[in-house]
Amino acid sequence: MTKAGYGWKLLPYLRPYRVQFLWALAQVFLVAGFDLLKPWPLQIVLDNVLGGKPAALPALDGLPSIALLTLACIGMVVVQLGSSAL
Repeated sequence: MTKAGYGWKLLPYLRPYRVQFLWALAQVFLVAGFDLLKPWPLQIVLDNVLGGKPAALPALDGLPSIALLTLACIGMVVVQLGSSAL
């Protein structure tokens, strides 16, 4: 039997815990997503607030620097809270 075949043998043992397993798998992907979002608010601060570049998102373009800084700070808090909650 190949190594891939052993996974199928474990499925009957996993069946009673499938909800918990799927929730744990979803958490892994959510944590990875939040970790990928962590540098994004800092990039807004460095590029748009301090660097003076126009915002890449059309919704943020034209906002004053203090509004961008406030949104970036709120974004940092939300991303950190989301990551910590998982």
